[in-house]
This record gives sequence, C-alpha cells and structure tokens, in this order.
Amino acid sequence: MTEALRCERLTKTYASQIAIQDLSFAVSPGEWVTLLGPSGCGKTTTLRLIMGFEQPDRGRIFIDDEAVVDRGMQLPPEKRSVGMVFQEYALFPHLTAQQNIAFGIPKHEQPEQRVYELLELMELEDYADRYPHELSGGQQQRVALARALAPAPRLILLDEPFSNLDFALRAHVRRDVLRILKEANATCIFVTHDQQEAFSLSTRVAVMMAGHIAQMGTPSDVYLRPNSRQVANFVTEANYLPGEATGYSVDCLFGRLPLVHPQKGPVDVMIHPEQVELNPVIPDDSPTLVLPVVVSWNEYYGHDQRIGLRTAEGTEIVARSDSISTFPPQSVWHARVTTPVLAFSRAVG
Repeated sequence: MTEALRCERLTKTYASQIAIQDLSFAVSPGEWVTLLGPSGCGKTTTLRLIMGFEQPDRGRIFIDDEAVVDRGMQLPPEKRSVGMVFQEYALFPHLTAQQNIAFGIPKHEQPEQRVYELLELMELEDYADRYPHELSGGQQQRVALARALAPAPRLILLDEPFSNLDFALRAHVRRDVLRILKEANATCIFVTHDQQEAFSLSTRVAVMMAGHIAQMGTPSDVYLRPNSRQVANFVTEANYLPGEATGYSVDCLFGRLPLVHPQKGPVDVMIHPEQVELNPVIPDDSPTLVLPVVVSWNEYYGHDQRIGLRTAEGTEIVARSDSISTFPPQSVWHARVTTPVLAFSRAVG
C-alpha cells in the first residue's frame, strides 16, 4: 500500500544542538497525524524538513513513495506537492481573500474555478474581496487553509495553526478545519503542544520528546496506555501511588486493583483523576477498598471539576467529577478505583 509520507532516520543539528535524531515514522493516505510534544522537542523542525525549508544531516523522506530527500538529493519545496499552514497564517496583506487563495495555484492553470470551489468549501463566498485585516481570526485561518489546498497538494502540514485564536473561537475553528480537510480527503501532519487538540483531531498521535518519537498510537492508546512515565506526565494528569505488583493485579492504597499490563515487584501505580470514584457513603459490596478522604480544594470548569483530596495518612490525591455534584472544603467522601490501572517499575534502593 502506498504511504503518503515516510520519514526514515532523520537527524538534524544546529551548531552542537541536536534538534531531531533518528526520527522515523510513516503516514497513510487520508490520515491526520499529530506531532505532540513540549517546546523544543523537534516538532517544527520535522515539519520544515518535510516541507523542504531545511535539509537533514542524514535520513530519507518519501512522499507517495517518491523520494524527496535521499542520499544528498533534495527536491525544492515547490516540487514536493506539500501545502503548509503557518502559525501566523502568512497571508499577503495587500491581496484580497480570493487573491491570496489564487496565489497558491500554478500560473499556467485557470484559477477562477478552483478559487470559487475553495471559497465555497470554506464558506467564505461573501468575503472574497476582503483584505486580511478585514477578516476575523477564524476567517483568516480558513483563507490560509484554502491557499494551502489550492494546488491540490499530496500532503498538508499545519504548524500550531490555532494558537493565535482565543479559547472560544479555537474549538469552533478546529471543527471547521477538520471538516474541510476530511471533505478534501487530505493527508495532514499537525504540530501542537496542546493535548486536547491532539486527541480531539488526530487519527494517530506521535508524542515527541527530545528529538525523537517516544510513543505513537491512536489518541486513546496514548492517553490510556502511555508507554513510559515521561509520556504519561506530558499527555495526562495522574496520581502515582507506591504498590507491589503480582501479575495482573497490584496492591496499593486503594487495595488490590487490576492491571492493564502484567507487572511484578515494586511499582508506581498510575491512576487518572477520572478513575477516582467519589461517594458520599460507603458503597455496598464494593469490589475494591473504599478509602475515606477529605476535600482540600476544588476547581470548577463548567463541564467538570477537579477535586483535591487528602487521606488520613496525608496522601494527596486528585479526582475529576461531573459539574453537578458539590464538594465543600473539609467534607468527607469515600473514594475507590474499580477500573484497570497502569503501573511503572520503581527502582528500589
């Protein structure tokens, strides 16, 4: 099967600083793959290598199984059939929306029909003659996306395209962009440091750490089954409790809990806040230990809330709950965990 993109052992250094090292991954046609990671991990450098703005020290890049970087050969950006949407949009201020879109279409082609199709797809027909400063942030975003799609590229790259939008607009624009790219059957590589964006948009997520991919998988796999504590600490909030594992079970503060993967010996048990179930009274016939806890604090977000808890021994635990229940400070609740948990080996000594 043809791969839309394949990167093989890419390495790039700036002076003595390694930006990415031995980076390899592949993307199937129609996929939306997100490079997720903290600032400085190599996400944008990877995009620039794929686009052709930078040349790797070593490694190979294939687009639709055609080599664009291979053993000293490097196709220039304009010959790679790759579109890019920049963080700051990079629209030409002296051109209207339709002129910005037409700029991406090769001169020998007739742009009028393609521009009209894209204006319609972006729902921008009424804004075709407006200049960038006359458009909202979301409208500018869609013009930039239309310009990237105009020449029908084989691959679309998006570098933190929503970071300049306010919170309320960001979610709306994300949905629009996802719909548009799906309708265009585009293959996308998306860069962000925002976990919510990565999980809500992607077919697969590649978590980057210090210039390499630490884990790549579906959003649910990466969130629910991080392969290391480093990945877990970046993609999710978690409680860590000492425990002793024996196969598919672990003994910890919450009693004996089922494990997702078998472990043996001393471990750190990872418990997501949403796995901590709170009850005002002790549940009947609970399959696991019910732990009395006292509410230290809570943060209300509207759609849910975080609750800080403290056990009698002084252990701090964070839980998540619905937005309806109330958790007054110093109130006593009964906490339990009934779903399988992850554990990471703990060094002893």
